[in-house]
Amino acid sequence: MRRASLLLVAGVLLASTPRPSTAPDIAAIQKRGTLRVAMLSYDQPPFFERSATGELRGIDVSLARGIAASLGVKVVFDRAAATFDAAAAAVRRGRDDIAVSKMSVSTARAQSLLFTHPYVRMHRALLFNRVAFAKLTKGRTAWDVVHRFDGTLGVVAHSSYAAEARSLFPYAHVVSFARWGDLVDSVRSGATTAAFRDELSVRAAVIDRPDTALRFQTVLLTDTIDEIAAALSWNEPALRDLINTYIDLHGMPYDANTVLARMSKP
Repeated sequence: MRRASLLLVAGVLLASTPRPSTAPDIAAIQKRGTLRVAMLSYDQPPFFERSATGELRGIDVSLARGIAASLGVKVVFDRAAATFDAAAAAVRRGRDDIAVSKMSVSTARAQSLLFTHPYVRMHRALLFNRVAFAKLTKGRTAWDVVHRFDGTLGVVAHSSYAAEARSLFPYAHVVSFARWGDLVDSVRSGATTAAFRDELSVRAAVIDRPDTALRFQTVLLTDTIDEIAAALSWNEPALRDLINTYIDLHGMPYDANTVLARMSKP
């Protein structure tokens, strides 16, 4: 009888205890009324860029706006970050809710951040100076040139590729550039032998420079994958699940061909 009474009392207490209808991390954003999104300060088309009329557009912009609409709030883009790592740090320190900034998933970042499902998936790639590549392949296979590359390899500073380059190409002399465009120019002139980045950036570099495309040799690393995802603070699991659902429902992840097709659209 006593046990039954205790169970009855416990049931009454549980029934009278209000249960939150929304997860705390989502509720905090909805209470504020805005979703704060970290995004690089310089454009990365077709992920994010300012149009001629000043409109912010791109895959990342559309994704961030869609997430905000799902939450019933407005989106605020924080474009103070000068590097990919700085955008990640803005989320880690709580200044922004999420980073949607062509952010590559990496084990180093995953130690302090949560990542969503990827919304873009592509291979890593190398952009060679064609003359330098021809010299390297004399008496060697292309596979040997790539996997035992010992020339000058350029990367974008404070990106996931800066760390990956040293592990994938231990014989290379790795040099960092503040901007991808500066690195491409260096490869074109022959000052840097090759550039290491995702296949989309490498392919777009050739497309964007048709007058000098013959100076480049591209190599796709089909045994590697670069996944682009949104990054969140470790204490936002419900928000991550919501974004994962949004990504899944909208037919993502896109591949490089899909993204390249979007580059020709306004």
